[in-house]
Amino acid sequence: MSTCLGDIIRFRDDKLFQGAVDISWFYRDRDKAREAARTFVFHGPRYHAVRQQEGYHEHRLTDTATFACSIVSQACGKGEQPFKMAVAGYGTGKSHLALALAELLHAPESAAGRAVLEGIAAADAELGQECRILLNEQSKSSLVIALNGMSEFSLLPEIVRRVIDALRTDGLDTTPVENVRPLFARAASLVEKLNPQVINDICQEAGKATLEHLVAALREEQDEATYKAVAQCLERDGFLLDASQNGSLPELFQILAETYCGDGKPYKNIVILFDEFGKYLEFAIGKPYFAGTNALQELFEAVQGAVNLYALSALFSLS
Repeated sequence: MSTCLGDIIRFRDDKLFQGAVDISWFYRDRDKAREAARTFVFHGPRYHAVRQQEGYHEHRLTDTATFACSIVSQACGKGEQPFKMAVAGYGTGKSHLALALAELLHAPESAAGRAVLEGIAAADAELGQECRILLNEQSKSSLVIALNGMSEFSLLPEIVRRVIDALRTDGLDTTPVENVRPLFARAASLVEKLNPQVINDICQEAGKATLEHLVAALREEQDEATYKAVAQCLERDGFLLDASQNGSLPELFQILAETYCGDGKPYKNIVILFDEFGKYLEFAIGKPYFAGTNALQELFEAVQGAVNLYALSALFSLS
């Protein structure tokens, strides 16, 4: 009796995540992010790994379980180089891997975090055990900043927004971060003191339905477009906002490291997962006036100079 391939090999449809994975789910849709993280299938160094002769000759090829373990090791303070880069072709699961790492490092004891760790162990038991030991030694989560380079954003405001999102989700005070760019909070405080008619005019100009929506866009989102609309309205009425105190990435990361990381503090360190970094480079070069002329240089210097800081800068190729 002949044996069919389907009798001995089964497609793991329980691990199939429909459609492209977006690292932005990490802060936009927590349920979807956790589900996607649980479905990532790691491959180890002993089976179905890519062979060096298949391409990418200028790079050292690494399987996903080994790469993930190296990230965990770095994030647990076992490495000296604060940057790592992943390069792979289109549709190979780079964003999915980044999302899985985000969940593992942010909440290693959660159901999603444990599932990711089990996925590493299923691909390679030794690597899984190594990751387990490292995470148990640290017994703390990382402050994960997930960035999607497919979006067009100014780097400092976007990182501040993502940090505030993460801190609020974890129930922590965001005042030290908000004070890095105090112009938004000052604008919100000034608007709240105005008479109702002026407030209504400003809301219409800024495209916000109510004062509450306007203040949230300023204080919580630090939205540049809202601030600009408010500043223009106030300027017509004779109020000038001081925009000189705009903060910097080195200042932000120093505050994050000193305030939130280390002994007696909620996080062991900071991890930046920058998905589609290559696309963001294209945007930053093409529109430096919008992205920030020195933003990327500031980011690299901030990571190198901050205390207790680890960053994963992921450069993902689309070729």
